[in-house]
Amino acid sequence: MSRKGGFYQPIDIFGQLFWIWWAILTMLGVIAWSETMYALQLWPILYLAVMAIIGVLGVTRRRLYLKDTTLFIGHILRFDYDQFDLSQPQNWQLEGQRLTLIRGDRRRVYWVNKRFAGQLKAA
Repeated sequence: MSRKGGFYQPIDIFGQLFWIWWAILTMLGVIAWSETMYALQLWPILYLAVMAIIGVLGVTRRRLYLKDTTLFIGHILRFDYDQFDLSQPQNWQLEGQRLTLIRGDRRRVYWVNKRFAGQLKAA
């Protein structure tokens, strides 16, 4: 079976706070730049570029890969992957686009993209 991939976002409070603070700080950069009448100064442009890079990393480093019955989960700024065995149905549950993984006593809930949710249902 070929490797299939998709994106996810954690539904826990830390994931939500990350995106809220990212949006707030990005908008503060835009407001500060508008106060200087959008002059081409270096600091607001660098600030907004760094915030854009953080936003892109926030999406692209949160990757899911499915190979046979093993789910690999990538995280931001880490180059290793968590592995989950999907052959045991008591360890995971998929409700629409909401994926719940249980390892030990820790329960993780993720939002996965629609295409990947369809691939998980087919696996």
